[in-house]
Amino acid sequence: MIHIEKIKTGYLFSCIAALIAFGIGYIHHRWFYPLHFHGDAAAMQVLARAILDEKLLLPVDFSYGNQLIFLRSSPFIALALWAGLDGYNAFVFGSSLSIAFWAVILFGFLSTYFESRKKGLLFSILLLVPLGIWEVDLILGQQSHLANVVLALGTVIFVHRYISDKGNPSLLAGCVCLFVMSSEAPIRGLLVLVPVLIVIALTVNIRHLLRVSSVMASSFVLAYVTNKLLIRSYPISSNYFNTLTFKSSNELIQNFIRTSREAIRSVSSLDTVSGTHLSVLGFLVFASAMLLVIAYFSFILDGVLKVVRLGLWKLASSRGLHGFSGNRVVNFVSLVAVSGVIVGAFAVSALNPDSSRHYLWAIFLVKFCLFIGLYEIASRFVTRNRAGILIFAVSLVLSFWFATLVVYKRNIDELIGARNFSGAILQIKKIAEETGIRNVYGDDFWRMMPLNTLLPNIHGQALLLRDKEVYPFSWLTRPSWSCINGDVLYYLKNSPVDNAIEKKLVNLGGKRVYQEEDYALWVAPRVWQIPPAAKCFKHAFTFKDESLLELPSAVGLVKDGVKISNGEPGFLTFGPYFPVRSGNYRLNVWGSSGMLNGSYVDVVSDLGDKIHAKFDLKPYVDDVLIQNELVHLSRDVRDIEVRVWVNENDTIKLSGYSLEPL
Repeated sequence: MIHIEKIKTGYLFSCIAALIAFGIGYIHHRWFYPLHFHGDAAAMQVLARAILDEKLLLPVDFSYGNQLIFLRSSPFIALALWAGLDGYNAFVFGSSLSIAFWAVILFGFLSTYFESRKKGLLFSILLLVPLGIWEVDLILGQQSHLANVVLALGTVIFVHRYISDKGNPSLLAGCVCLFVMSSEAPIRGLLVLVPVLIVIALTVNIRHLLRVSSVMASSFVLAYVTNKLLIRSYPISSNYFNTLTFKSSNELIQNFIRTSREAIRSVSSLDTVSGTHLSVLGFLVFASAMLLVIAYFSFILDGVLKVVRLGLWKLASSRGLHGFSGNRVVNFVSLVAVSGVIVGAFAVSALNPDSSRHYLWAIFLVKFCLFIGLYEIASRFVTRNRAGILIFAVSLVLSFWFATLVVYKRNIDELIGARNFSGAILQIKKIAEETGIRNVYGDDFWRMMPLNTLLPNIHGQALLLRDKEVYPFSWLTRPSWSCINGDVLYYLKNSPVDNAIEKKLVNLGGKRVYQEEDYALWVAPRVWQIPPAAKCFKHAFTFKDESLLELPSAVGLVKDGVKISNGEPGFLTFGPYFPVRSGNYRLNVWGSSGMLNGSYVDVVSDLGDKIHAKFDLKPYVDDVLIQNELVHLSRDVRDIEVRVWVNENDTIKLSGYSLEPL
């Protein structure tokens, strides 16, 4: 009975964590994140629609950018779309569900960490309150790092439990966290693994070090292989992991200074009050943000000194360190956090200096340790329950939300409307409703992508200029949108790409349907070149003469413009791997046959795993081998094949075939 009550209590606390986290997500996305909403966040809704259409967590009809994406908000936004929500409402609801999901996992980790559900719940909530722009955008907003920071914290907690003699299940749990994180993006797992191993080397004996290192390294390698296998089926546009190069010493120093300054700006709301008039509340925001930055800096500096002392002690001692001053759990997590900042800062500066966000997981751990310190200090003067309430109040004062309310006062809704629902967007909505056009194109990813979320049932895609030709920008979008036929809408401003598009529209006879001083809207057919990766759906296709000879063959010869069997068993032809819509089709195959023993033609997809139709060939036939046979495709396919199989000593001459819709 006691065990059952514990399970019920665990479920109750998990539900409470989910509800509170959903509320945090809803408040954030309804009233604060719209002021920062951008193209990367909107891409999650594009992916969500693809997930819903294909019913796959990793849909084929999506361009994955620089990494696979399956640990973000997109599956939950897909659920919201499935429930009937659309536009920004679906984004708000789905993103809030995602925050609730990861909050429950975070609550589980922290309950294990503290061995207290109440404390686990409190700190789960505290960690979700956004203090800086990184948390506003990367953790709660577009959620590119939400799963990363939660799984990183889980990895650290469970590895420490293992070296604290909590048993092999703890190490297994830590490896699972590392594996899941690294399967999506190996570089993120590596940036967590290295600091963890450094701290383990400084704090445990050689036996623990070798066991943990070998098991965790194996977990990472397995995740890396899994990622590579997934990328084969779901190619990414740019694989940064394979293109990293070392920077020079001058570049490293400059990059370190620049990315460190970015990190300092991003961990608090200090920049929010920049340029505002002096006020009591404004001073409170400024002072609290300054104190937060000082607390981060002091914690990291103190941690660096501890790491150095431990390193010196390790060099001077042949024995493993089993404990050191203070709480062992907090010290282990804090050492990993500081090591993560150090390793991350130098790795980013030396290899990929685009942003310091790559060690956000370590900053998240620093935030966690700072809140623990505040809680312990408060608990010395008041009860633990009151200390929890006090620390939560402090987190709200430190939050980006409070700074936003102070700066913008009651004008948030007006600012959201002006930023996200400008005259151009309202005109696009009006023209789409009048014409039925759903696809909108123009220059600039950051201008076009938000349309996918802000306007229900609108597909916005950016275009770019390459060698004087216009192409779709294949980044976090759907390749099939490049295949559109008929009129589309163009949203143009005054960039070089927009000007090139406008020239093509004039030559094509396009119609300018709306004009303002800073933008214009046009209606016209497609002006861009279709990239090969788009794999536009074919309505019909025919292969004869030269086009037939270009198709692959496993056996046979080419003579007088036809394919002839040569007595060997195998496919006389296969391919063409075209994408084809679902429906009924008519198959015709031309050629002649002699003696046959089991030759056939089949129509397949999914690399031959799915057989849609199969027809035995008749011997001694001239001109037409198959005539007007029905082929039914129950779903859209991405790689249709028409294959002609010949057995040993069969005689077939193949001159062509066609597949046409009925």
